[in-house]
Amino acid sequence: MKQISRITFLIYLLWMLFVIFLNLRGDITFGHGLGDLYYLIALIFLTVLSIVFYIRITKRNYTNAYLFVVYLLLIIISFCIKLTLLRGAEYPWNGKFFL
Repeated sequence: MKQISRITFLIYLLWMLFVIFLNLRGDITFGHGLGDLYYLIALIFLTVLSIVFYIRITKRNYTNAYLFVVYLLLIIISFCIKLTLLRGAEYPWNGKFFL
């Protein structure tokens, strides 16, 4: 299970870096203009929290690694939905992921 949590965590980190980089570049958006910074701050906060959980899982043999994987998947799914279907009023959903 440590291997699955490690792979999921690496995928999550890559996804998070892509979202932050593409959002700051202007290719993707949450649809709130300058309010996108709130979502980026929330994403960074959740990433720091997941790093703490990951360190705790790797240092000790927890059986709650499944819960960690579910936590990461929920973050990815919720932010992907917010990036697409639930965009704000400034840049509403137009059927494309990139602007």
